[in-house]
Amino acid sequence: MASDHKSTTADRDGSKPVGASQQPPGSKESRRLQDLVNRRVNATFQDTSGQDDLEEFLGTPSSQAKQPAVTKVIPMTVSEVSPTPQPSAQPAASAVSVDIIRNIPIDHILPNPYQPRQQLNEAADLELADSVKESGLLQPVIVRALPDGRYELVAGERRWRACRQAGKTSIQAIVRPTNNQQAAVNALVENLQREDLSPLDLARAFDRMLKTFKLEHQELSILLGVTVSKIRHAVRVLALPTEILEEVLSASSGLGLHHAEELLAIRDNPVRLKVIVKKLLEEKWSVERLRSEIQRKIRVNRGYQPVKFEDRGDKGFHLTIRLQSNRPQDFPEIKSRLQDALAKLDGFCG
Repeated sequence: MASDHKSTTADRDGSKPVGASQQPPGSKESRRLQDLVNRRVNATFQDTSGQDDLEEFLGTPSSQAKQPAVTKVIPMTVSEVSPTPQPSAQPAASAVSVDIIRNIPIDHILPNPYQPRQQLNEAADLELADSVKESGLLQPVIVRALPDGRYELVAGERRWRACRQAGKTSIQAIVRPTNNQQAAVNALVENLQREDLSPLDLARAFDRMLKTFKLEHQELSILLGVTVSKIRHAVRVLALPTEILEEVLSASSGLGLHHAEELLAIRDNPVRLKVIVKKLLEEKWSVERLRSEIQRKIRVNRGYQPVKFEDRGDKGFHLTIRLQSNRPQDFPEIKSRLQDALAKLDGFCG
């Protein structure tokens, strides 16, 4: 019994280090040790007092190297974090292109060779010239510099002509570096936006750009912002005779490209083409009416011919005319054959 009591007394005197696991549950020493551990773990900044107390409690300093301090992570909102500097979205001042308006002598400016508007409206041009006299030029023209020191119009030919008619010696202009294709595109787009072109000028402008710059329909469509079908329909009508195009697609005719497209069905029959066009211009047919007239089958009396022209070469010709006042539909064909006969007669007499 004495030995057991002696051993227990030695343990209580601290002659042998005692770990936390050796303390009876719920003892004062155990609670103190747990409290010191919690203080160690939950510390926000490095605190060595807990470690010193623990070593004092255990009766011996720790033989292991001290662990680095544990720092508690404190969450922060986005607004509290300094943002990373971003590059400025504004371009450098030297990279900004600014249009400079200059006063250029009118005689130093040449017209645009790619100007699509060929059919001029003299009344509208005179009205614009009167406006320039009273109010001046409200919008400058756009030109490009030429190697010889002169300038060439890119956009604003009507304004340029109006200033000349108004007696101006100089004109406000913006000088921009532009190549031939850009100059042609700008001139055409300006007229398209203002709806300043007749259908014939539009068709010829499309065709000229396709051929001059060797463009595909799709490429021209992207450059001008118009549909491919519009370009195709416009270019197709140029297969008609020039005199027919100028009559049907003039600015004063009130007809459009769809009328001209319908006439392509009879382009190989010049006599009937002229008759149909004459009625079309007089009566201002719709596209549907024109199509029905072209598709209508002509009733032909094989035993009756209003005019017969037989060319016999060097021996002359034979002309037979049957004129009936109750058949006015025969008159255009009779006139056409008479013109052929007169031309043949002039050949013999000349």
